Amino acid sequence: MRLVMQTDPGTVEVNWMWMPAWLAMNHEVQMELEKVMPDKLKEAGLMGADMTEESLDKVNEIVLSFLVEKFAVLKGLREYLDALKYVEG
Repeated sequence: MRLVMQTDPGTVEVNWMWMPAWLAMNHEVQMELEKVMPDKLKEAGLMGADMTEESLDKVNEIVLSFLVEKFAVLKGLREYLDALKYVEG
């Protein structure tokens, strides 16, 4: 499982339900991420791209990096959130 999921062709949403409650219910972080994602997707060449497994992995890494940078004081956060990739469902 990733931190992002494709809901429709060309539409990717953050999978907040699988994140810790303190993060999933943080409206300010959600709004900030929503604001910066278009530029980050453009920089990565993913804006408007077909969402393949590879491109979804890249979007996942963008979201993961944003959250880890935002909460840099929390050591181990990257590993915690990245571990979701091992959940199958």
